[in-house]
Amino acid sequence: MGPERVAGSMSSPTTPGLAPSRVVDPAAYALGGVAPRLALRPADREEVAEAMGAAARDGLRVVPWGGGVALAHQPPPARYDLALDLTGLDRIAEYDPEDYTLTAECGATVASLRAALAARGQELPLEAPNASRATLGGVLAADASGPRRLRFGAPHDRILGARFVLADGTLVRSGGKVVKNVAGYGTHRLLCGSRGGLAVMVEASFKLAPAPEARIALVQVPAARTLAVERRGRLIGRGAASAGRRFIRRGGRTGGRSGFGERAGAGHARRPRPARGEARRR
Repeated sequence: MGPERVAGSMSSPTTPGLAPSRVVDPAAYALGGVAPRLALRPADREEVAEAMGAAARDGLRVVPWGGGVALAHQPPPARYDLALDLTGLDRIAEYDPEDYTLTAECGATVASLRAALAARGQELPLEAPNASRATLGGVLAADASGPRRLRFGAPHDRILGARFVLADGTLVRSGGKVVKNVAGYGTHRLLCGSRGGLAVMVEASFKLAPAPEARIALVQVPAARTLAVERRGRLIGRGAASAGRRFIRRGGRTGGRSGFGERAGAGHARRPRPARGEARRR
């Protein structure tokens, strides 16, 4: 027998269909000093769908939460009834090292995924500040990327498929788990960058990449420009590939600009290429 179910309305301190242990302190999910009326932490995608369906029936406004890295700095919405904490969905559902594919729940942190893949010399090239807190779902919801977007693209370029829950509690799947199975409308890519406004992502599949043997950062300032260019040329000649570049304001601590390189493993040296659609967006 599973945990005891609770009957009642979402407007009460408990929620229908979920165990009382799923109710958490709303104060931890305040936005702009405003806490929700209720906060829940489901344990799987079925419970997410159940909570969303109950919220729809009661007309409640829901804000999905991951690690709260960026969301905690946002202003409160006009109505804030329910915080839906997805960090309980933190499992790796499927990992195929031979095919370089990964399917994971969206509450898993970026750091935990990196650690799991590093043991096999692979990586999921997604970037996020505070990787120990940032969740996979949060990175997808923001379509967040960093300097390595030049080489690896944004999250919407690497996602192969996803499961997500609509506002009425319907559980939907889009795309597939491997490249050859991805066909039809790319709804899973549309959700990247929607910040949870279209659906709640609960699981996602990605194409992985070989992990580099080493990473090197080159900081270029006007006085050392010639030296930096020369050094970068030597690294590329030894099999290093440029992964990204970040421009820093001159008024900052470093000034100038910095280039980032990665030395690929044997047989994995690559030429840098723009992400899909990058040239068009520029």
